[in-house]
Amino acid sequence: MNSNETKNIAYLIFAGVGIYFISKFGKGVLDKLNITQSKEEKEAMQLVESTPDVNPFNPGYYKTIKPKGNKKKIHLMKSSFALQFSKDIRDAIGYLTSDYTKILNVFQKLKYKSQVSFLCETFSKKYGDNLFEYIKSGYKLPIGNTGLSEKQMDSIIKYVNNLPSGLY
Repeated sequence: MNSNETKNIAYLIFAGVGIYFISKFGKGVLDKLNITQSKEEKEAMQLVESTPDVNPFNPGYYKTIKPKGNKKKIHLMKSSFALQFSKDIRDAIGYLTSDYTKILNVFQKLKYKSQVSFLCETFSKKYGDNLFEYIKSGYKLPIGNTGLSEKQMDSIIKYVNNLPSGLY
């Protein structure tokens, strides 16, 4: 091989690596620069910024719903379950990729918005992070984030929003 062929191969490899990184992490860079924001992202931000009485991802939600009439209690879960679910979610977010199925499975085990809120509170106390932001963003790396995709976040939000409040 002569030096021109070696240079051409090196350029192709460099271009391929560049294209890979741009496609893999370009969205994270655009997000950091606030250039793009999809409908799902806007809805997620509205949810995060909403008051505790309407946001089940807020750790205070279960404390703000008030029993009415003959409904006197709120569905929660054992602290040991909340701790295990918190660990499961924490372990599902990786440095390179995140395991959406494991995270979704945790949420599908919850049957009430009040349980989601209690899980968020437990997660926050245990790890010092906001659960919603953690699964959305994952590890914030200089070249992108490792959280769930917009569609994945949207499916979790829709699932949680369709749950009953948790009063009984």
